[in-house]
Amino acid sequence: MTSITLILFPDTNFFLECRTPNECPWGEITDASEIVLAVCRQVRSEIDHQKSTGRGNKSIRARDWSNRLRQAGRAGGQLELRSTDPRVLLLTPPPVPPLAPLPALLDPARPDDRVIADIMAQRQANAEMVEAQFLTDDGGAADTARHVGLPTIEVPLDEDGAKRSWRLPREPDGMEKKVKELERRLAHVEQQAPIITIKAENVGGDAVEELTLPLVHFAPLQPHEAEQLVEYAISSNPRQTEFQKEPPARPTDSPRSPLAMAAFAAFGNRWQPPDPGAIQQYQDKLYPEWIDKLRQFFLKLHSKLGLPNRIVAVKLHLANAGTIPAEHAILTLEALGGVRLMRLPESDDDSPIDLTMPAAPVAPQGRFFSLMDPLNVGDPLFHIPSLYDSRPRLPPRGRFHWRDRDNRTCWLADCEEFRHQEAPQTISFLIGVSGDAPRSIGAVRCTLSARNLPQPVQVTLPVSTTIAEGDTGAYAMHIFHLKKPWRLPIGRSVLAQRPDVHT
Repeated sequence: MTSITLILFPDTNFFLECRTPNECPWGEITDASEIVLAVCRQVRSEIDHQKSTGRGNKSIRARDWSNRLRQAGRAGGQLELRSTDPRVLLLTPPPVPPLAPLPALLDPARPDDRVIADIMAQRQANAEMVEAQFLTDDGGAADTARHVGLPTIEVPLDEDGAKRSWRLPREPDGMEKKVKELERRLAHVEQQAPIITIKAENVGGDAVEELTLPLVHFAPLQPHEAEQLVEYAISSNPRQTEFQKEPPARPTDSPRSPLAMAAFAAFGNRWQPPDPGAIQQYQDKLYPEWIDKLRQFFLKLHSKLGLPNRIVAVKLHLANAGTIPAEHAILTLEALGGVRLMRLPESDDDSPIDLTMPAAPVAPQGRFFSLMDPLNVGDPLFHIPSLYDSRPRLPPRGRFHWRDRDNRTCWLADCEEFRHQEAPQTISFLIGVSGDAPRSIGAVRCTLSARNLPQPVQVTLPVSTTIAEGDTGAYAMHIFHLKKPWRLPIGRSVLAQRPDVHT
């Protein structure tokens, strides 16, 4: 295989900004087996100048190359930088007279032009360098060199993600160093501050970033439809007109002694017929009122049916993953747009969504009673309120406590010391929307601030709706045949369009 030698005159940038010759991917620019890096007098002068005026790593590299050039001079003008594939030599050629005449295009006042002129003088004075080329990382200098007839090779551009590159990583300037130092200090400060996370969860226990309420519109029943249901209820629970005034027949007891019979007569059970006043109240007041309640129940049933899907329960999990507690933390909940905040009932019995058909009044009945009944009273001691339970209790320092939740659009909660590295605190509440709400109605914004928190943490939960048509009549018949109470837990129940499915 023929040995090919390529002589290159690099510019100053190659020595100060590119990788060492042992690391450069030479195969990208030549197939030569040997490369000679010749350093002209102007480039060497610029390297010596950068030893004292350069900054940071550039000054360090200038001193390193200056030492290598000195070693090459002491070794006869050559120094091996790489032994093979390809072999790379550093050459310090002897000075030559300036180029004359100087091409009119070159300006001696420009450093790049002086380098080009120096290389052309070396090519003119040394026959072995007549094929030497200019190696540069400067596009402007490369164009000038070509215009004056100097063969030029440009250092290839480094592609993003390339395994090998020519240039060294860019050294950050003074401003970048200051920014990095400030970022380091900020990270240190943040490590000494609370780190707050707020996560929302729906009624099913799934993490959510938005809520969609499946509204169902129920049309009101027509008056004749409601009246027909009332008639059905009356026929199933007719008004009682006959009342038992005589005691019912009782089984004959075994013979008793005269003394036992006297004791039973004095203290035993006696028959008490229905009270005439109670009978009159049942017939003239309670039963007619029940009919009116039935009529109003069915006429207003559509508004009750639409209520469950308009309210949804939400949980917020608040955690402090930092290294110190959040001092005097304030939690703010804001209802935006058509959204409203509502308290979560303490129990399902407090739910206002009662779809139970009004029960018919119970007709007065006669009864047996004992003369001993007035003595069956509870110990009044047990009706005294506990003094212990009535004492005011101070809230724990590490828990959030609501100031006021009567406002439907903004709630505030305080926590004196929101502790770090503990289990998340859970805030539960209801979100309500109007029955005629548009598809995109608003949001709930949660903001947590603290005295030692660099900036408040804020999470916004968008709220939207879908709308479908429901069957009021089907639900009315379902309720009529249900024959038992039907109460839905508020915020945790969704009615379908028909009573076949509800959750």
